[in-house]
Amino acid sequence: MNAVVPSADVADPTRRIETPPQTRGGIQFPHLVLLAEMIEDIHTGDAGNPVGLCEILCRIRSASDAKKATKKHCLYPAIQAGAQCDIDASIETIRTLRSDLIRDIAHITSITNEFTLPDDACTSWATLYAGLATFSDDLMNRLTHEREALSSLLKTSWRDQC
Repeated sequence: MNAVVPSADVADPTRRIETPPQTRGGIQFPHLVLLAEMIEDIHTGDAGNPVGLCEILCRIRSASDAKKATKKHCLYPAIQAGAQCDIDASIETIRTLRSDLIRDIAHITSITNEFTLPDDACTSWATLYAGLATFSDDLMNRLTHEREALSSLLKTSWRDQC
């Protein structure tokens, strides 16, 4: 494991993690969930129907909420207090949740055939896939930013101290 290298400004590391890169906007996530549910229901049995998409999106929402809570209630206070053992546990939780999010994005990309619409897709389906493509790219950018920000905090091992 790694030790936290104190910064001149104790809050600085948390600000780097808390400040995600700019997103492109687009459709809000709850609307994507509703569109996915509608497309799955209306197009049951149709070729290209992204069966299971709504369930994956709900899992993403849960994992994102858990990751935010871990950062807010565990990681940030631990960083500011210099509690290295708590930082280690929080980062492991965040890494697991991050891996789950990456797996779910890969699954979405797969079941949507890389966001390729069927020939007879309706406007709602097109809106869903365009929103999912933007959301997926933005999420991967945020996860990369977060990983880089966390990595910059960690330098040497502290496992023996815990």
